[in-house]
Amino acid sequence: TTQRYYGIQKGPFDMGSHFPSDRLNPTDGEGYAVSLWMKADRTTLGFAYAVTDAFENWATLAVQTLERLAATIDSGSSGRDWFDGYRVYHSLYVDGPGSTLTVAYASPFFVDRVVLLRFELPSIGAEYIIDGKWHHIAIAFTAENKKVRVQLIVDGHTSYSKEG
Repeated sequence: TTQRYYGIQKGPFDMGSHFPSDRLNPTDGEGYAVSLWMKADRTTLGFAYAVTDAFENWATLAVQTLERLAATIDSGSSGRDWFDGYRVYHSLYVDGPGSTLTVAYASPFFVDRVVLLRFELPSIGAEYIIDGKWHHIAIAFTAENKKVRVQLIVDGHTSYSKEG
C-alpha cells in the first residue's frame, strides 16, 4: 500500500524529509527506521510503500511523483532532480522478476535529490522473501561520515547494509 500525504513537507508529520538536526548536515548516528509487513512473489512489480508529497492527476488518479520515481528506478539512474515542492521522502520498490528491492530516499545532503540503493536478493541470500508469503521488513536510515547507511532487516534476523 502506498501512502500519500497532502501538505506533509516541513509540517509536524514530515516523516523522513530531513534528519532530526540540520537537514543538510545530519550528525553521525542520527536517523529513523521504517517497519512493514510485505507479501511479494516473482510477479510483483511496484512499491511496497512510499512516503511522498501527493501530486495526483485527478483525471486518471495516477500519482505522478511515484510514476517518475518508478521510471528513475527502472532506468537505474540516481540523483535526479524532483518536482518543485513535491518529494519522495523514502520508499521500497519491489521487482519480483528481477529479484531486487530498491530503497529510495531523499538525500539529507543535497536538496531535491533522491538516492537509490538496490539490493540484489540472490547475492545477499534473501531471495526467499519473494516467495508469496508474509515477511517483516525493516529499513533503518542512519547518518555516518557524510553518507547515509541503509540497513535492510528481514524477518528480524537478517541484516544487509549499503551506503548512499
